[in-house]
Amino acid sequence: DSLKDMEENNDTSTQEYSELLKEYMDFKQGSKEFNEENEEILSSEREELDKDGKKELKKLFRKASKLCHPDLVSDDLREKATEIMKKLNDAYSKRDLNTIRDILSSLESGHGFKVSSDTMKDKGLLKSKITEVKEMLKQRNVELKEIKKDEVVNIMSQYKDIQVYFNELKKQLEEEYENLKNSL
Repeated sequence: DSLKDMEENNDTSTQEYSELLKEYMDFKQGSKEFNEENEEILSSEREELDKDGKKELKKLFRKASKLCHPDLVSDDLREKATEIMKKLNDAYSKRDLNTIRDILSSLESGHGFKVSSDTMKDKGLLKSKITEVKEMLKQRNVELKEIKKDEVVNIMSQYKDIQVYFNELKKQLEEEYENLKNSL
């Protein structure tokens, strides 16, 4: 009876392992296809910049971000700021220096809008905005602590290159598969 139980357990373990291995291989293939497709899209849209161009891109992006970030504008302009910020982020990811220059120029010339701190004269209103931002920061810190507790995040954060993690996982699964196969 115990031999029969062991055989059934080995079949189950082998079957579970096979399912895990198939799931892993499917995930790996999907991940590979996604990364290739994503890189292809990004590289086709991304402009080539030299070192100085990259520096300028970063500098102008930061400057424009400070002028239109949704958290820095008054509530009535938040929707417009979000729209501009999306365009700015898209241009940055494509390394589109000209578009970033245009957005910054528009913001600086007054066609954009002023940040809350530039328009708020009332101390009470400023204190209220500061309290609101502090509360948002507190919430983000709580969320960050929760994320850091996640086992998967801890495991993944140990690897600079995610492919290293998957290679190690593959090796472990292959070793386990061999061990199970040999035990039959």
